[in-house]
Amino acid sequence: MNEWKLKVFGILTILVIVAVLHIKLFQFSEIVHQGALRTLLCLGRVIKVDTSESVDQIVTFQVISGQFGGETVRVNNIWSGRAFGDRVLRKGDVLFLEIPLRRQNQTTIDEVRMLEYFRTPFLLYITGLLGCLMIYVGGMKGLRAILTLFVDALVVLFVLVPLMLKGYNPIAVALFIAGTLTLSTFVIITGFSFKVVSGVLATLGGLVAVGVLSVISQKVMVLTGLADEFGFLELGIALWRTEGAHGWNFTGLLSAGVILGAVGAMMDVGMSISSSVYEVKQVNPNITVRQAIRAGLNVGRDIMGSMADTLIFAYLG
Repeated sequence: MNEWKLKVFGILTILVIVAVLHIKLFQFSEIVHQGALRTLLCLGRVIKVDTSESVDQIVTFQVISGQFGGETVRVNNIWSGRAFGDRVLRKGDVLFLEIPLRRQNQTTIDEVRMLEYFRTPFLLYITGLLGCLMIYVGGMKGLRAILTLFVDALVVLFVLVPLMLKGYNPIAVALFIAGTLTLSTFVIITGFSFKVVSGVLATLGGLVAVGVLSVISQKVMVLTGLADEFGFLELGIALWRTEGAHGWNFTGLLSAGVILGAVGAMMDVGMSISSSVYEVKQVNPNITVRQAIRAGLNVGRDIMGSMADTLIFAYLG
């Protein structure tokens, strides 16, 4: 299969996947049990907004998923003056709705509550666009890059998180996961070669340095891994009330987050320098080891400033 056909096939595949997931997303509905109370979580689209009554907005929703799909409900959208909680709804907005089920085989809606905006479809479209651009620009390497994203996600969800929950040292787990993902990413994208070996070694060296600095920083700066204001958030309250979280190493989790946040930049620098030296060697096979090292250092000096800015702005943001 030539490069052009491969790109068309890959882009069409992504578009089909996005279309199927789009349909699945808008069919979302789930019954949640809270003790003896059952509630239906579903989706509703705003079809009418009325601001003529005493409340701030009377919003008419059409339920678009679940057992009450197609029915219309009215909700009083009362504003409290708090920007983080008030919603100014417009026609066409899609939100999660919560409908209490007080009877078995309930056929009518007695009460409905608005929840958060339904933001997932937009994220799906952006992800699909990213995948199409990666394939259009990168061809086979773009496909391999997409594969690495899936591998990374699976490793984080099914290896990193379970190991953390089982109580293993967060820094050690983060270093192990980062090293594993570095090797898999390089091998999948470029295949196995000497530049992969040097790139992996460079990234692992950087990861070890970050791990050592993290431990030293914890001791010197007496870090706790927690923030005072965090406890006033619902997430913080729920977390601290969970018995399973009482033994968590929050300081280690903070360092693990820093390590995982920096591994992408380390891989970028490591592979950039390794590829540059490899290409120099390919063009001039007679180059000595000393000259190759000097070429790598020159490339490293050139990209050092831009990569430092990348990390600073990433964490600053």
